[in-house]
Amino acid sequence: MNTTREQIQSHVFDVIRATVPKLDLDGAFEQKNDITKAVEEELGKAMSMYGYEIVQNADC
Repeated sequence: MNTTREQIQSHVFDVIRATVPKLDLDGAFEQKNDITKAVEEELGKAMSMYGYEIVQNADC
């Protein structure tokens, strides 16, 4: 069974894998704030199903 941290990491990687390949390298850097927002939104939706609420970015 996955830990919560592994579930979060998996969702983050899924959003990044779905978003970044559509961009060239410069585009990825230019749109990093948009990518971050997409990760936060999708992660929030996914983790709310497990009873978690994303309230702040954590420095890991």
